[in-house]
Amino acid sequence: MNETTIYDALESWKSKEQNLVRLISERSLMHPSFLKAKLDYYKDLNNRYSRQKDMKGDVGLKVLRGEINVLERTLYPNLMDRLIRRALTNKKYMFGPERLLEHERKMITDAKEGTAINQVLKEGTEKNQQKTKETNSVQSELKAEKTKEAIVLLFRKLLLFL
Repeated sequence: MNETTIYDALESWKSKEQNLVRLISERSLMHPSFLKAKLDYYKDLNNRYSRQKDMKGDVGLKVLRGEINVLERTLYPNLMDRLIRRALTNKKYMFGPERLLEHERKMITDAKEGTAINQVLKEGTEKNQQKTKETNSVQSELKAEKTKEAIVLLFRKLLLFL
């Protein structure tokens, strides 16, 4: 499923339905196994696109949710059965492998960003340490030269007094 929008995804499902009708028959669209597959696909789309902030008020998403409700009522006419199935599938989408993979991907990208930041900080720290060492060595050389000059001046003054 590499559709970019919900409309592309629904269009691809519609083409699958048309291919099935062309290959088998119109009745295959009303078969419970096909309806379950369609319901799973629609729930997956709903789960994937409902988390996107730009899709929150989208009409296509609202229509998709309506289609999910119609399919659930068709497949599971008993209200208690529908409620139990919704609870189980919601649990699957909240804690299922797709959600965990999404969470892991986010953690990996955050870690990569953190690693990059740490590397930049480390490089900056190393540069600062190198500059500090250079500065310290220059300062110690200056101190040594000033000390030599002071000693030379002292000897000159001593020689003048003698």
